[in-house]
Amino acid sequence: MKELIKKENIKVNVDVSNWEDAIRVSGELLVKSKSISKKYVENMIDSVKNLGPYIVIAPGIAIAHSKPDNKIVYKSDISLITLKKPVEFGNKKNDPVKLVFSFASKESEGHLQNLSKIADLLEKEGFVKEISESSDENEIYNLLNKI
Repeated sequence: MKELIKKENIKVNVDVSNWEDAIRVSGELLVKSKSISKKYVENMIDSVKNLGPYIVIAPGIAIAHSKPDNKIVYKSDISLITLKKPVEFGNKKNDPVKLVFSFASKESEGHLQNLSKIADLLEKEGFVKEISESSDENEIYNLLNKI
């Protein structure tokens, strides 16, 4: 089975001061994996600034992304960080956020596939609680990739 999220793209108990830092840290994991350029990270932040906190899709969960772009996205990829202290994104219904996924796709089809994969995971009973409470990257990696 192909990995949904690589082990090196998972970081737990990250200490950030605001939502921008959360997106930067999560995005930087994809930069280190050589999946995206730093410009894509800035595009994810700009998307929230311009469109609002639409990326906060459920209580405690944000899925940071920007539009597909094959010039600054080198390969489709996903990262996940859990936050030491949840942060506000400005979404009254679903704040504060504890889990931040970042994903990048080269084309629109991959963009929708990645969103669908993440949505499927989040719908599994107890999954979000288990991930939120874990302090072990290996444990989270195994939970994410056992499907």
